[in-house]
Amino acid sequence: MVYRVPPAAPQSQVPADRRGRLLGRFCLVCASLYPLHRATHSGRPVYGRDHIASPCAHEGDLFAPGESWWEPGVEVLPPPAPPTPAASAASPGAAPAAAAPGAAPAGGAAPPPAPPPAAKP
Repeated sequence: MVYRVPPAAPQSQVPADRRGRLLGRFCLVCASLYPLHRATHSGRPVYGRDHIASPCAHEGDLFAPGESWWEPGVEVLPPPAPPTPAASAASPGAAPAAAAPGAAPAGGAAPPPAPPPAAKP
């Protein structure tokens, strides 16, 4: 069984429209996310590196409000889907786009064929 954690980042670095739920406390020094129920920066993080060669400078410190080395860690939501061309063309009040010469009309139908050249007598 694999435990999957949604992507997380410090609250100040995520745009407001992409912020999800609060996941924990994000250490800005070691880039690790610690759960909300843990009062100190110790033990294994929920999100971050598994093997750390040297401990963080704040290892064992309390997550005290107002400290500059940590901030709330929030879930990063996926970006909104771009509007599809068909939906944007069907929207009321949309200005018609200028057609390039020889291009198909906006309805998707092909242009009428050119008349055959006149025969010489």
